[in-house]
Amino acid sequence: MLNNVAGLLSPSTPPTPTYDFLVIAGGGAGGGGSTSPSLRGAGGGAGGYRYLTGQTLASSFNVTVGAGGTVVGTTTGNTGSPSNLSTTAASGGGGGGTGSAVGKNGGSGGGGGATTTTGQVGGSGNAGSYSPVEGFAGGSGVANLAGAGGGSAGAASGNTPGSGTSNSISGSAVTYAAGATGNNGSPANSTANSGNGGQGGFNAMGAQAGKAGGSGVVILSYDSARANLTSIGGGLTYTGPVISGGRKIYTFTAGSDTVTI
Repeated sequence: MLNNVAGLLSPSTPPTPTYDFLVIAGGGAGGGGSTSPSLRGAGGGAGGYRYLTGQTLASSFNVTVGAGGTVVGTTTGNTGSPSNLSTTAASGGGGGGTGSAVGKNGGSGGGGGATTTTGQVGGSGNAGSYSPVEGFAGGSGVANLAGAGGGSAGAASGNTPGSGTSNSISGSAVTYAAGATGNNGSPANSTANSGNGGQGGFNAMGAQAGKAGGSGVVILSYDSARANLTSIGGGLTYTGPVISGGRKIYTFTAGSDTVTI
C-alpha cells in the first residue's frame, strides 16, 4: 500500500517544450533589360518557405536571416541568401535571367530571360530537396517577353508569377515568398522580410535595371506561459516577445547569431 501511495505522490516528468517556426530565405533579384542589345529581364524567384510546428530545439542554436539577391544594371539577377533556424534551412530564391540567360535555380526558380526572337527556360525550385517542397519553378520566356519567378505556393506560368503562402505565425495573416513579374518598365522594390522575388526590367527607350529580391525572415513561436528567451546574440535584429493567441513570438529580421532558450 505504501509503495502505491509513494508512486501516486511522485512528481511527473514535465512535457518537453515544443516550438513552431517559419523560415523564409531572401528572394532572387530580377534581371535587367535594354533595347540595345535587345534584352528582356525576368522576375526573380521567391526565397524558400519552410514552416514547422511542434518541434523540439537544443538549448542554443543559430538563427540566420538571408538577404535578398542583388542585380547590377542589365545583368541576370543574383540568387537570394539562405535563412535558417537551427538545422531547418530555406534556400535563396533564384535570380531572373536576362536576354539569352535561363532563370537560376533556387528555393523558387527565377524566370527565363528573353530577346526579340527567343525565350529561355525558368529555373527550378526546391533547391534543398525538401518535403514538403520549399518552392516552385520559374516561368519560361518567349520572344519579347521574359518569364516570371516561381513562388512558394506554385510555379510561374510565362510572365504570371507563382503565388506566395499566407501564414499567421506572427499573430496576423501575412503572405510570404511570392514570385515576381518580368518585363517591367518601372520595376517596384520588393518588400523587406517578405522573401518575395525582385521584378525584372525592360525599357523600350533604353536600359532598365531589375530590382533586388526581398530579404527573408525567421519567426519563432511558443507557449506564452514559458519564460522569455535567455539570450539573443547581438548580430541579430529582432522584435519581441509579442504575445498573441496564447503564444510568445519573436521575429528575426536581419543578421546571424546564436539564440539561447
